[in-house]
Amino acid sequence: MEMLAQAAKHDLSEAQLEIFQQIKSGPGLTTIEAVAGAGKTRTLAYLLLKTLCDTDVPSSICVLTATSTAKNEAFERVCNLRDQIGLECQAIRPRDFRTIHSVVFEHAKIKAEEEGKAGVQFASDAVIHDMLIEILEE
Repeated sequence: MEMLAQAAKHDLSEAQLEIFQQIKSGPGLTTIEAVAGAGKTRTLAYLLLKTLCDTDVPSSICVLTATSTAKNEAFERVCNLRDQIGLECQAIRPRDFRTIHSVVFEHAKIKAEEEGKAGVQFASDAVIHDMLIEILEE
């Protein structure tokens, strides 16, 4: 963990480093929001590795992004940072990185099948929002 903290001091901006130091590993939801190019993915990579290296934290993580491009970029950045620093931590799996829509639609499909309503259904932004909240609460 010390190697990660040293790398963070060298690689992150003051604001990113403050986020890295203040957010504790553990169950719950962490949201990173900022404009394009602000360093969200870099900060996320450090936070994920911090969580995965913490032996007191459950191994289940889920990274939700808005696009497939962002999902793939986040996965690659985390893996590259882990390899660059030489960290030994829990496995980083591609299936832990998902788009918001893929998670919501998978949940909707399962729910529809359970209710015997399998098939195509309309999902408005409000429906997607409500399903995402339901998923996160589970």
